[in-house]
Amino acid sequence: MSKGSQCNVKIIAIAKDEGAYLAEWIHHHLYFGFSEIEVVLNRTSDSSLQVLKRINKEYPQVKWRFADFVDLIPGSVHKKLQHIAYGMVLSDLVNNPTLITHVMLMDIDEFWVPTDPTLTIGGFVENIGTENAICFNWLNDLPAKEAFATIPSVLVGSTSGVVKSLFPLSRKIRAIRLHKPLLTPNNYISADGKEFKESKNEDEHAATGCYSGAFIYHRFYRSETEYVSSLFRGNPEGSALPYKTNRNGLPDSEITELSYTFAEERYVAYTSSFEAFIQATGVSEPTELSKAFVLERFEKAINSVEQNLPKYHKQILKLFRNVTEPRVANAIKQFHNKLMVDYGNDVDAIRDLAISVETYSLAEARRIMLKARELRPHGPRINAKINEYNQKII
Repeated sequence: MSKGSQCNVKIIAIAKDEGAYLAEWIHHHLYFGFSEIEVVLNRTSDSSLQVLKRINKEYPQVKWRFADFVDLIPGSVHKKLQHIAYGMVLSDLVNNPTLITHVMLMDIDEFWVPTDPTLTIGGFVENIGTENAICFNWLNDLPAKEAFATIPSVLVGSTSGVVKSLFPLSRKIRAIRLHKPLLTPNNYISADGKEFKESKNEDEHAATGCYSGAFIYHRFYRSETEYVSSLFRGNPEGSALPYKTNRNGLPDSEITELSYTFAEERYVAYTSSFEAFIQATGVSEPTELSKAFVLERFEKAINSVEQNLPKYHKQILKLFRNVTEPRVANAIKQFHNKLMVDYGNDVDAIRDLAISVETYSLAEARRIMLKARELRPHGPRINAKINEYNQKII
């Protein structure tokens, strides 16, 4: 709770194998004045519980519970695990009133950031109106060079219509939704205090981005290594494909659409506070064990590519788009070589293979199309495609 504030905001988060990141994420939100944090663990194999136990000894307002029981229920209930987990905690809050006045539903890769770093979440909400439900837009990160990098002094990324919401418990919750719950009344505002306008094409998305006041720094990629590792967290839909399917590869470029810079003295204070937090809680050991878990999972993801390509070629191209790891590129290249051998002199099949590879890698598409040109040197579409690839690659 912020000093002098009557606004107590609780975060409810769902976490699966997030032990490498919990300490930084929890410190960040305690630093910005969130009163309570509750993490719902599910399907977790790393050292997340040890991290949370150590933090709880110093910060009892950081709590946890489990939601693995959902997987024991017959049928397709497991597909709604997030909704059930949020509902479980929200039900306790509604039926057992506490000092908590507001709630945010978040993930461990989402960091609430005020553009005025002197503001706590309580101060922000009081400035904008405690009875308001507020939507904050995502700022999607760009992949860092190194794995497990902490939040930098300059946050850069691409804007997004996706939002996460804060709402007062004084509103009746009609339905739990992950980005923008249905409330009574159901009016929301944006972080700048203006009326929130929902996208006509996407439910729970903003029609336009708003980065005035505060936003959610969404650490979606973190780094190439962590992105690839995250793919192997399993498919929540339960299909045989071992990868998360709601991913589209790494971004095509590192063009920054928006950036936010912490003032130097504020960033020094922030990082010093984090270092003191790590020392006080003693979470280094379980955090490092969880980082090792992430790296082991990265290796498993890499090693699985070759065996899964024959059955899931199209999906793997999408998931590993722009990934530069040589072992992935080589496995995909060798699989394409085998396909071309199988196609023999079927130029159309080779040409179509090249076109299907474009969204994964223009360089690989060009390599395959050059093989098609060897068999059909004057093919107009083949030559046009090669010229297109040459221009785009340059």
